[in-house]
Amino acid sequence: MRLQSYQIAKIVAWPALAWCTMEAVLRVALGEPALAMQPALLAACAAGMVTAASIRRRQLEAASAPQG
Repeated sequence: MRLQSYQIAKIVAWPALAWCTMEAVLRVALGEPALAMQPALLAACAAGMVTAASIRRRQLEAASAPQG
């Protein structure tokens, strides 16, 4: 169950990462760099979530693997 919850977290975080990155880039391209900080911060948080969920999932898989 825990492995699936980390996969669900990644599924939710990927679209947020893509959307916020795109929004930040577009705001900078349109000449509003001050307005790009919020989506850039959210994109960084989403990237951290994807990374953390991947690392934790691998740790749980390694811990539950049969030792032998």
